[in-house]
Amino acid sequence: MNVRQSRNGSTVLVIILVVFALGFIMFVGLLLAIAVPNFINAKARAHTARAMAEMRSLANAVESYHIDNQQYPPSLYALTTPIRYIVKVPNDPFYTGEGEAMYRHFTGEDYMVIASIGPDKVSDMPQVATGQDPRPSLLYYHPSNGLRSSGDVIEVVTSSQPSPGRR
Repeated sequence: MNVRQSRNGSTVLVIILVVFALGFIMFVGLLLAIAVPNFINAKARAHTARAMAEMRSLANAVESYHIDNQQYPPSLYALTTPIRYIVKVPNDPFYTGEGEAMYRHFTGEDYMVIASIGPDKVSDMPQVATGQDPRPSLLYYHPSNGLRSSGDVIEVVTSSQPSPGRR
């Protein structure tokens, strides 16, 4: 009788340990299911914030160049030499391909568009003919549409001269 009781007791103990181990594994799995996507999205949010801050700095340098030269720079590298409007042209944080990882830009008579390829890592900038204004057809990225949504992170710099008759 003693042998039988010890077997039943050990069986119950094994069942309790297995249930506890499975519960622990499910709890850890649930925590990982919540934490891993948030960690991955944090990187995309950080790259978006970096791109927006760098493009604001580029926009300030472009405006300074425009004030001094009455035209927009022919390239972003014109902001670094001969007069330094910006120390270095930053690289697009979303660019992962070969070659130069510079922000793209389009210049018109009274505007300049600076763009990053965005979190989807696909250029959504329209192919426009020379002299045609690309601004109406731009696809803007916004984080509220999801971190992997389409669109480019875009900064538009426009001429800040007052309109005639306004003081």
